Amino acid sequence: MLVSHKMSSAYRAELFASLQSGDANLDALGRLYQVMGDGERVAERAEMDDMAQQFADGQHALLSTLQGARRFLPWELEMIRVGLATGQIQSVFQKLTAHYEHLHQCWLDIQKRLVSAMAIVFVTLVLLAIAAVGLERISSQIALVSVVIVLLVICCFSLAGFLLYRGWQAGKTSPLLDRILVHIPLLGEILRLQQTWLFLSHLELALASGLGFPQGLRLAERRLLASPFKAGFARLARAVSDGKSFSRALIEQGYLQNVQLGILPQGADSLTALSLLANGVAIRYRDTIQVFVACLPLAMGLVLPVYGLFLLFIG
Repeated sequence: MLVSHKMSSAYRAELFASLQSGDANLDALGRLYQVMGDGERVAERAEMDDMAQQFADGQHALLSTLQGARRFLPWELEMIRVGLATGQIQSVFQKLTAHYEHLHQCWLDIQKRLVSAMAIVFVTLVLLAIAAVGLERISSQIALVSVVIVLLVICCFSLAGFLLYRGWQAGKTSPLLDRILVHIPLLGEILRLQQTWLFLSHLELALASGLGFPQGLRLAERRLLASPFKAGFARLARAVSDGKSFSRALIEQGYLQNVQLGILPQGADSLTALSLLANGVAIRYRDTIQVFVACLPLAMGLVLPVYGLFLLFIG
């Protein structure tokens, strides 16, 4: 599935755009999901565990019906659950469509940059090999084999990076690998910003539906998938419940690091302020992806001095 076209950003943008049709069946499904969610909470408060589990199973069955052959990714499904529970499912589809449209543009940019970088690296490798053969430092056979090996290594690393991205996207990476990835420069910041955007989006959907801030916080944190950041958001929710300002808690825990926030209109309510926060995080998330994309050709070019040294010492 990791290499399926259904995992591509273009396909997923079209998928969620097509779901914004205001389908009456989908709206009815959302209302039924909300009723079951209310029933589950009432049963839990009454300590009727069996009935609460039946309501939870019913919600799961509804999600399976909605998913069908669409193959929603785990994090998408959690966001859809928030949308169904809060009656904001169309807002979820809009957010996901915009998200994947931007990722698709980034992917097109990556392809252009990598193709041009690969062409430059290939030409430079060939010229270095020809020069080494001309200076009689290596034979033509060794030059050919060395160029092929270097190109294969580049292709393998590129494929590994692609599969790693798809694995993270599909929620199939191991917890140990996740902890390693978050410490890689730029990549770790992208993953942190992505989780922060998801958390704020969940909370924004909850508040837009009329839920109170404490309830919205619990819902937003609960619907995040397991990741190295999930425990931090749980701590943030507890800190806010204990009386700390939400924005102050976000700043102190580093979730708004390098995020430029707009000016809050006078008299704005909490939902407007939250939308401003989420928008600022989304902009920083996209900008960081662009910086990461711009660094990829430079990283590929690092193979040239290494190959030059190889030719120097092998001769």
